[in-house]
Amino acid sequence: MLQHSDVIGVMATRHLNEQGCVDLLTSNERLRWEAIRNEERRKGWLGGRLAAKYQFLAALGGGATDAGFSWRPRLCSLDAALLEDFPRWAYREIEVLPPPCTRVGAPQLSWIGCPQSVCVSLSHTAGLTCACLTDAVPVWLDVEIPRRRDPAFYRGNFSRSERRWAETLRRSESVDPDRVYTLLWCLKEAALKSRRSAEVNVLQVPLIEIQPICHASALSGILRPGQPGTALLNAQVKIRHAGRIGTAEAAIAASAQAILVALRVQEED
Repeated sequence: MLQHSDVIGVMATRHLNEQGCVDLLTSNERLRWEAIRNEERRKGWLGGRLAAKYQFLAALGGGATDAGFSWRPRLCSLDAALLEDFPRWAYREIEVLPPPCTRVGAPQLSWIGCPQSVCVSLSHTAGLTCACLTDAVPVWLDVEIPRRRDPAFYRGNFSRSERRWAETLRRSESVDPDRVYTLLWCLKEAALKSRRSAEVNVLQVPLIEIQPICHASALSGILRPGQPGTALLNAQVKIRHAGRIGTAEAAIAASAQAILVALRVQEED
């Protein structure tokens, strides 16, 4: 089995040369890409596929290492120059698309026409995209840009318990509340993606309740916008959904512009 090390590839897409990179897509991928009318979404979609393909090729070449006993994912910054590590034809041997005739929402990665037993998680926001490939327990990503919302947004999408947790962190550690709530939103979205159903959508976010379990000082150190965004904080997370409680491991990174979460969900109790 191909071994991956839970590397999270992160790529800035604002200045991505689409015409130069589209040659790395298969014909099926190019059709999907051409159908996207929103320029920002087109770049995010393209960047996610390129990041996933690069990580797959790096693993084929022996670039992956054992994750070890404890789950310790790491960040890898990707750009157009790094993509040149492999020949352009090699990227076209890999296809990352939703599997046909299925309800599973996660992308399927195929190599030389054969579906691979890897879980692909992709996420993108304005000017930033990320991808992660795993073999065993799936890892789910979400990346968001912190911003101020209408008060009704917080009441409608976060439980009283979540709002109390956010307020406590804000007061005790002097963390910008926009960044605290963006972290909670990322965790909830990643947990929602773990359901792996095509019927999952953002309207179901309020049905999930998240409880991060980690030292407040460590979390505030990651969330403060002055941090460079290269460190990952590992934390435990409790997830309540439909009357059931699940547990997960989370890896959290933040820069001045964005917050990224990788969530590895365990079996529900």
